[in-house]
Amino acid sequence: GAVSWQDKMEVEGRSVGVLLDQPWVPVEIAEIPFLAKVHFGETSYRLLISDLDTVWHEDMNREAINHRAQELNRRLKAPVASFFCHLCAVARPRLNGGAPEDVMAVFSQERLPHQLLVRLKSELAGVPFYWEFRCSPAPLSVVCEQLVRPLLSVSQVLQRQVQELMTLLGRKDAEIQDYRDNGAVLSRGEGTKFRIAEGLSVQCL
Repeated sequence: GAVSWQDKMEVEGRSVGVLLDQPWVPVEIAEIPFLAKVHFGETSYRLLISDLDTVWHEDMNREAINHRAQELNRRLKAPVASFFCHLCAVARPRLNGGAPEDVMAVFSQERLPHQLLVRLKSELAGVPFYWEFRCSPAPLSVVCEQLVRPLLSVSQVLQRQVQELMTLLGRKDAEIQDYRDNGAVLSRGEGTKFRIAEGLSVQCL
């Protein structure tokens, strides 16, 4: 039931672009806060979840989903598409940041030395349905791609905006000093008004 290297590369190839376009959203599981982003395909998914100390991930294809569904739900006999449709219906809202009360499923989590288990229990066709997201620590390349680089990009944009603002303020200061050097008197009203010695009034909103 494990995802092979070739299958994992196929899943990553299909979903990595979608995940990059998705924001990290706050998710609460058993009253524990996380950040998460998830992509559900037709019968595959890719999950990234973090507590800002560790980033975990799991990639699952159709075969692996079917194997785990049968492992955890031996009483249920249904096509993998039916299992997956139900899994999407109950897991996607929570993993997309929905309120716990909005999802008809019970979520829990357990941290093991090298794994994060996110369990859910719901009901499918009147029978209990169980699922486990078995997440392992994400490779450094995934952490950089999905978390570090976007944060650095945002930081660079903010730094440019600060520099532009400082430049603008510097120009305004120079204009104010120029007005003063030419005999302007600063007064307060609706905005900032300078009264030039020659009688010309200049108002800066």
